Amino acid sequence: MGTNTEGNKHSSGLEILEVKKLAKNNQKHQRKGLSSVVGAVFMVLVMIGALNVILLAMRQQDSVTQTLIDKSSASLGRLNEQISIADTRVTSSNKLNMTVINSGAAAAKLASIYIVNETASPKTQYRFDLNSLGVDGRQSKTNIGSTSPSLPFTVKSDTVYTVKVVTMAGNSAVVKLTPLKALPLKMAAYVIPPSITTNENVTILFAVTNNATDTNLAQTVSPQITPSLSCVASPTCVWTQKVYADTNVLIPKGTTYLFKSVYEIKGPVGTTITFNASLTNAKPGNYVIEKGRIISISSANVANTFLFARLVQQPEMQVIFPNPFGGTGSGAQAVWGAIVSNPTEGTMHVRKLVITGFSPRANSNDKIICADTPTAIANMPATGTWSCPATNTAIWKMGASPVTIPAHMSQAFWVKMGAPSTGGSNDIESLAVNYNVFTDWGQ
Repeated sequence: MGTNTEGNKHSSGLEILEVKKLAKNNQKHQRKGLSSVVGAVFMVLVMIGALNVILLAMRQQDSVTQTLIDKSSASLGRLNEQISIADTRVTSSNKLNMTVINSGAAAAKLASIYIVNETASPKTQYRFDLNSLGVDGRQSKTNIGSTSPSLPFTVKSDTVYTVKVVTMAGNSAVVKLTPLKALPLKMAAYVIPPSITTNENVTILFAVTNNATDTNLAQTVSPQITPSLSCVASPTCVWTQKVYADTNVLIPKGTTYLFKSVYEIKGPVGTTITFNASLTNAKPGNYVIEKGRIISISSANVANTFLFARLVQQPEMQVIFPNPFGGTGSGAQAVWGAIVSNPTEGTMHVRKLVITGFSPRANSNDKIICADTPTAIANMPATGTWSCPATNTAIWKMGASPVTIPAHMSQAFWVKMGAPSTGGSNDIESLAVNYNVFTDWGQ
């Protein structure tokens, strides 16, 4: 019995050991399954994080691409806007009035306008919104500042301003405004004709040039032309204005405006007509004076022949050529040349006179001019020399200095030359002769 009991105890111990081993194996299998689940979850989380990173990178790339597209579009819009300011002035009610021109292809939206008082110390700046005022491409917008829209700003007539317009795209245009009393303008006056008979009309042309390069006139201009006569005022010594010049004219920088007035003049022979021309509110000392005179009828007829030449500031010529030629035989010569007149108010200098003959026959040996050596005529003029540098060409050239012709005076340039040589053929029935004089007042 004892042996059996011990055998039973031994078998029971083995069973317990078997149970413990099975329990341990079950625990190992459970742990292995749990680690697999944890690893799978971790892998899922890693994949989700990587996917989020990729999606974020793609979103950032799309954002950068869209930014570049927007920037390119804005830059293209700026390039297609080309705004400038024109027709800028101050109105009679002291309001700024200007025109904005968009010469580009794209419509421009005006965002704001800046006005700087350059005269104040320190400089004062004012800013006004234009509420995206539109200016279509190749179009302009007028009356900005005075009516469309009207700015709550009063401009002073004696102040220098800088005006700047800015668009929504960032483009801008700047212009400077200077009052008339602070800007000397280039002026010139012309009396037409300079010599008239009594009871006749005389025209005064008053040219005003805005020679400023960096500023515009703040105001329109009106001429002030005051005539006066050297004779004692009486019914026989008086002037009457027949045509009035334009007023309130805007002269942009770099341009010239011509004011025209006409007066009827009465006075004795020898009376001087003086025109003092300036502008209303012009800078002190900015004026011009031009004079004319009353002459007899016979003298006036001669003076009128020089009118056109005086206006273009060129010399006038009365040509001399033999017709018929004159004497025949060996040594026969006739007088050629010209009388050169100076119709201007200044001194004229003559440097060269050229006489050229043209034969009507093709491929001819006709010697119309310079058939022999030219012979100068004494004191016509006293300096310079005549020569024949080519066939049918006679030239007078100055000596050490040009010939001087005072205002409204004349100088003869004469020379003797032989009869035309036709090479033994028949006489020339007609021919052409050209005269050219070269001076410092034109050709």
